[in-house]
Amino acid sequence: MSEPYFDALVMAGTRRGGRDPVALHAGVSNKCLVDVCGRPMISRVLEALAASPHIRSIAISIEDPQILLACDELSQMIDQHHITFAPSGSGPALSVLKAIEGKTTFAPLLVTTADSALLTRQIVDCFCAEARTGQADLSVGFAARTCLHSAYPEVRRTYLRFRDDRYSGCNLYAFSAPDSLKAAAFWAEADRLRKQPFKLVARFGLGSLALFALNRLTLRQALARAGNKLGLTAAPVILPFAHAAMDVDKADDLALARAILTADTNQAS
Repeated sequence: MSEPYFDALVMAGTRRGGRDPVALHAGVSNKCLVDVCGRPMISRVLEALAASPHIRSIAISIEDPQILLACDELSQMIDQHHITFAPSGSGPALSVLKAIEGKTTFAPLLVTTADSALLTRQIVDCFCAEARTGQADLSVGFAARTCLHSAYPEVRRTYLRFRDDRYSGCNLYAFSAPDSLKAAAFWAEADRLRKQPFKLVARFGLGSLALFALNRLTLRQALARAGNKLGLTAAPVILPFAHAAMDVDKADDLALARAILTADTNQAS
C-alpha cells in the first residue's frame, strides 16, 4: 500500500425513535459521548482511524456537530485531524447514502460506528487491507463465534448461522466501487433484519432461503448470492479480533468494554 485509500465515515447520529438506552443509562445526550475509562466513546474510534495509514480523511455523521464540539477533547481531536461533518439521515443507511451522494466524484468509503468502543488501529488496518485486496464492491466485517467465545466465553452477541461457523457483525463496511448506492441499500436491508436472518436471506430468493435453512451456505457464499441479486459483488472480511464485534448496544456491553480496557491498561502498566 503506497497511499491512503479510504475516506472514513463515523456514524454518530441518534436513531429515529428518541434517546439511546445507553445514553440514558450514562446520563448524556448522545451515546457517542458516553465515558469509557475516562474518555468519550467516539474518541477511541476517531483515534484508531486517524492512526491508520489506510485512511485518507475522516467525517462524522451526526445531527448536530455542537454535540461534539462542546467537548474539549473531541474539539481538539477534530481540529488536529481535520475531521469534517456529514449530514445525518433518519437511519444509518440514509446517512451513508447522503455522504456518498454529497461527493462530486466517487472515493472508496469505510463506514463504522461511534459505539465501537474497542476499535483499534490494528482492526482498521486488517479490515482495510483485506477489503482492498478482495476488490468487492461491498466488504462487510465479521468475527466468528469461535473467535469471540475463545477470548470472552461470557459475551452475548447476535450471530448469523452458516455452514462454516456462526458470525457476528463488526460494524465495519467498505464501499469500494461506484455501485456503492446499491451496496448502501443492501446494508440498509441487512441492518434492519440483522436479528432476523431468515427474513434477510429470503430477500435474495427462495433458493437462498432454502440453502440457508438447511445450513448449506457459508458466509462468503451467502454474501456472494446477495450481491449477485443486487448487481454487485459483496464479500465478508472475517477478522481475527474478538473485540471487533463488541460494540456498545446495552448497559452490559458498556460494562464489558470498560472492564476489557481497564484490564488492558493494567496489563500494559
